[in-house]
Amino acid sequence: MAGKLLSRKAQIAVEIEGTEGTAETLVDADATMLVYDPTYSLNVGRFQRQPARATLSRLAGIVGMQGAGIGWKTELKGSGSIATEPAWSDAIQCCGFAKATVSSVAIGAISGGPFEPGETITGAGGATGRVVGEVANGAAAVHYVAISSVIGSSELITGGTSGATATTSGTPAADKGFEYRPTSDDIESGTVGLYEDGLKKMIHGARGNLTVEATVGEPVFLGFDFSGVYNAETDAALLSPTYESTIPKAFLNVGATVLSDSAACFTALNIEMANEIVARECANNAKGILSYLITGRAPTASVNPEKALVADTDVYGQLIAGTTGRLYAELSGAAGEKITIASPRVVNADVGKSDRSGLQVADLTLELIAATVSAGDDELQIGMI
Repeated sequence: MAGKLLSRKAQIAVEIEGTEGTAETLVDADATMLVYDPTYSLNVGRFQRQPARATLSRLAGIVGMQGAGIGWKTELKGSGSIATEPAWSDAIQCCGFAKATVSSVAIGAISGGPFEPGETITGAGGATGRVVGEVANGAAAVHYVAISSVIGSSELITGGTSGATATTSGTPAADKGFEYRPTSDDIESGTVGLYEDGLKKMIHGARGNLTVEATVGEPVFLGFDFSGVYNAETDAALLSPTYESTIPKAFLNVGATVLSDSAACFTALNIEMANEIVARECANNAKGILSYLITGRAPTASVNPEKALVADTDVYGQLIAGTTGRLYAELSGAAGEKITIASPRVVNADVGKSDRSGLQVADLTLELIAATVSAGDDELQIGMI
C-alpha cells in the first residue's frame, strides 16, 4: 500500500568508482554494512531572480549546482575472516584512507618492547615492514605491512621507534588482515545509495568524513558523512545483501594508551578526521559538479580521563611543553575479528574540566600529527587482523 514507508527499513550501499565521477550500479554485495541513523540532505544551489522593475514580486529562480549528502554509522568490527575485507572497507577508502594487506611472522620473546603500531621494523637482512597494532612480549607473531623485501626465518627484527627486538621463526604468512591509513594521493571516489523501504536516494563522485566513536560498554562506531553529486530519487526495492555474522566487541578491556599513560581511566574516545570536502565545480557538467574532493585534514581525538595529581600525570604541563605520545586501543578477538586503533604521534592541544559522578575529569583534545616532519599519512591506523 502506497504511503506507508517504514524508517527502520533502510540500507546503505557503497561502491568504489572505476572512473571518478561516473556512477556505479549498486548491487547486493555493496550493502553489507549494518547501519544506524542513516540521513540524507540536499545541497542544490538556486539563483533568485529579482531584477529591478515596476513590481516587488519575484520571478522564478534557476536551479544551479546539484549536490547531496548521505550519512550513517556502522559498527567497527571485523569480517570474521582475515582474508576478507570488513564491510566498511570501501566507505573508509572514500574518506581518504588507503588499504594495505597485512602479513604476519612468528616471533620469540620480545626485548625492550612492545613493538609500537605504525613503526618500521627492520630485519637483519634489510627487509622492512610497518607494524599493525601493538605487539607486546608473549605475542606469538607480529603483524605488519611489508615495505621492502621479505623478512626471513631466524632473523632478528628491530623496531625503528621502540628499539624492541625479537627473533622470527618460520617464514612470513600473507593475507593476515588489512590496514587502513590516511593517504594524500589517489583517494577513491564512491557511489553511495540510501535505500528506504522502496525509495532510493543516490550520490556519485562522493567522498566523505570519518569519525570513530567509542563509549565504555558499547560497540565502537565508525561515522560516515559523504558529499556527492545529486541523483534523482527513484522507486527501488531494498537490496538482499548477506550481512557479516560477526558480533561487535564492547569497548571494554581495550589496553589503551593515552599519550604516555597506559593506566588512564576514561569512558569515551572520539576521533574526527576533519577532512576538508570541496565540490569540483565544472560548467561543462549537467549538475555543475564533477565530484567532491578531499583537499586537507586536521584530525583530532577527544578523551576524558580522570584528573590525576601532577606527580602522576601533568596534563597542563604536557600541553605547555608540547609533549608528544601515542594513542592506542584494541578490540580483542579471534583472527579476522581483532580491531586495532592507533595514532603513533599525538600532542595535547587543549584541556577542559568536567565531572563524572563526583570525580574530576580532564577533557583532553589531542591533535593527531605526522610521526616526523619527513613522514606523513600516518596519523591514524585502523587494523583488522
